[in-house]
Amino acid sequence: TQSTWGKRREGMWRAACRRVPKWSAVSSRRLHLSRRLCDEELKSRKMLADDEYWLKELEVCRQLADSGDVEAMHRFGAFASLASFPSEAFKYWTKASQLGCAKSAHALGMLYSSGLEPSAEKANNTSSNLDEFERVAQEGLAPNTVKAFEYFQLAAERGFALSNHALGICYQQGIGTDIDLLLALQHYERASQARVLDAIHACGQFHEMGWCTKVDAGKASVLYREAAKANHPPSMVSLARLILEEKISSPPSEALTLLESVISMRENDDSLHGKSNTDALAPPPQAPSEQDFNAAVCLLACAYVEGRGVSSTPEKGLELLDDLIQNGYVPAKFAKAELLLFGTNVTKDEKKAVELIRECAEQGHLDSMFFLATSPLAQQSAPPTPLAPPKSLKQSKNFKKVTVEGPPIRKPFEYLTMAADHGHPEAQFLAAKALISGSQFAGKPVVPDSVAGISYLIHSADGGFIEAQFMLAKYYANGHIVEQDPVRAVHYLRLGAAQGDVRAQYRLGLALIAAAETQPQHDRSKAVVEGRQWLSKAAAQGHVEAQMVLFGGKQ
Repeated sequence: TQSTWGKRREGMWRAACRRVPKWSAVSSRRLHLSRRLCDEELKSRKMLADDEYWLKELEVCRQLADSGDVEAMHRFGAFASLASFPSEAFKYWTKASQLGCAKSAHALGMLYSSGLEPSAEKANNTSSNLDEFERVAQEGLAPNTVKAFEYFQLAAERGFALSNHALGICYQQGIGTDIDLLLALQHYERASQARVLDAIHACGQFHEMGWCTKVDAGKASVLYREAAKANHPPSMVSLARLILEEKISSPPSEALTLLESVISMRENDDSLHGKSNTDALAPPPQAPSEQDFNAAVCLLACAYVEGRGVSSTPEKGLELLDDLIQNGYVPAKFAKAELLLFGTNVTKDEKKAVELIRECAEQGHLDSMFFLATSPLAQQSAPPTPLAPPKSLKQSKNFKKVTVEGPPIRKPFEYLTMAADHGHPEAQFLAAKALISGSQFAGKPVVPDSVAGISYLIHSADGGFIEAQFMLAKYYANGHIVEQDPVRAVHYLRLGAAQGDVRAQYRLGLALIAAAETQPQHDRSKAVVEGRQWLSKAAAQGHVEAQMVLFGGKQ
């Protein structure tokens, strides 16, 4: 059964295709969505406020599209997508993409990534009354990530910045391709040059975390601040977090102002959908997601407890955290546990803190899993395993089995593999070391498994962990455990060198110079120059062997 809006939307679409002046009322909320999706094509919000004019525009657009106008094809595809007819959108966007339209290629990538790829029958059947968007939501169709990646590549090659951002996500998360953080950062930087705010924020994350570059909170804050000035909620939250964590020198009051702005943007719908903006082409402010809103409230609550930028009011802060916990926001539970663990303006309670952290771990919180795997405090706080009652007692009529409430108690290596399986790079590295060597972890023996260990090591290296990159590069260079592969060895050395690892810079320099001997003359000179550049960077950081290679021991 279609929703009321689904029926209205279908009637609107059919009226346009039959060229009959029929229209159904549209809610103001839907008008806002229409404006956000179609401003670029319609060039005026007035069209969306005038029902009859919108239908006429749709009819004219369809005639132009059928006559071969590429821009009209793209616009009509957008109309079809808005009306929830992805088969029609797919047909017109495919035609426009084949004729060189970058926007249509990007739109096709979005269709494929959403699982809206239509079958050949449905692509030619415009009379079907099936609401395909609702069908995808109900059936949970799998996206065609490979096709999506191909269309994003095509659009990016034609200069469409949003596709560069999409490719950055694909390379970072391994969607439709292999994980490659270097390529991800390159695409994010290209998109950020076109002022794509999500890409600017992503570049900030790379600099903050040290992915394929040196850890640089200052550079990250510059990027976050640039996007925050345009009211980009994720950047506002990230900048506030850097300030409150004292990674950059800015007054805490600035962080509180940013957090309160994000909260007010979420709570005050008028700030997002008001009529004060008279510029028809200006993009509307981005609404904070639920994740951004919860993160802002959580940071604000911790600031109240710790007295950062405001007078310390632990009761108010804990109340906000409890509200978030009640609503299922797991990071708030972990934040409360940290406050109890260190006794920050609250009564110190290590037992309660570890109990909360165990609950967070069972709910999929990465930092909680890693804490329980590596913290001696967590291991000391684990209750002893109860002894099994005697068999004679079990057979007694008076025996009652006691059910222990709370999260299960796991061994440290179990928590480590949980964190590794959920994508924690350092946990993946530690699990890899233990599995490859068969050594002990937290005082307990680990059964060796080199296949699983190498798998963890690759994921850790691809996730940007320097130690994993260096170890894996050595394995590929020497053919230890894995098949010898100098190309992959250089790849992982390059990742580590870009993050400032002096060992990787030295070995990369030597590897490039050694490989130059087998290359053509033109490529040989380039490889030697690059190799000496990496050796110079290692020497500048005090690497003695690099200095000896470059200067023969003379300083």
